[in-house]
Amino acid sequence: MQLGSIFGNNTGMNNNQNLIQRFAEFKKTMEGKNAEQIVKQMLADGRMSQEQFEKLKAQAKSLESILR
Repeated sequence: MQLGSIFGNNTGMNNNQNLIQRFAEFKKTMEGKNAEQIVKQMLADGRMSQEQFEKLKAQAKSLESILR
């Protein structure tokens, strides 16, 4: 699973709508799963770097108000 593929460098209204749609699809695939545990495992086994995690965390924070 590539979490980074969900949060690209999108700008503009159409890209924001596309991003929201992609997030909704991602959210659906994560139903019933422990996201925190998955991220910890990805960090532990090198599939995600701490830098990638921090970027994704910042992007998710910026989308928080849109997705509520």
